[in-house]
Amino acid sequence: AKTLYGSLERNTVTTAMSLAAILEKPIAVSDMLSIAEQLEAVRKSHPDVRYVVVRDQNGRVVAHTFPHQVPKDLLASYPLEIPQDWYFQALESDDGLLFDVTVPILNGEGGSLRVGTSDRAAANELARVTRSVVAALILCLIIGQILALMLTRLLTRPIDHLMKVAMRIREGAFEYRAHVFSGDE
Repeated sequence: AKTLYGSLERNTVTTAMSLAAILEKPIAVSDMLSIAEQLEAVRKSHPDVRYVVVRDQNGRVVAHTFPHQVPKDLLASYPLEIPQDWYFQALESDDGLLFDVTVPILNGEGGSLRVGTSDRAAANELARVTRSVVAALILCLIIGQILALMLTRLLTRPIDHLMKVAMRIREGAFEYRAHVFSGDE
């Protein structure tokens, strides 16, 4: 889980930083069409990206990938200042955990970019691995039980045979003899 979520965090940061670099020129010349095209391209090429929000240096939303408007609770969780490098936070949502990264555009002069990535793929992979481990443990348990029963039968068979012969001799059938199964004690 730690490795999967660490990888998801790094991928989210990398996606945000790459997109911020791509958006530098369109932001500098206020090319809103190019900005919208780039945001849509990121959503299509990264299926785990749930949203992208671009804000100017004054904090106003200039572009986003939401169908209508940016949810107010998402705006409330926005960092107060534009980060120097990047700002990461994990947010709870109806869709599960969201890895939210905010990065500056043009060192903050062009505003900031915020990318939210769902943990759905990581959670599904973790669940798959957990199911595999549980199935392997159950299989090992079954094999272990079978081997234990076989070993118990192998070890108790000579004693059981000796006990049956002793019972027959006690009843007066002196012709019975115990068979030696191996050369050990």
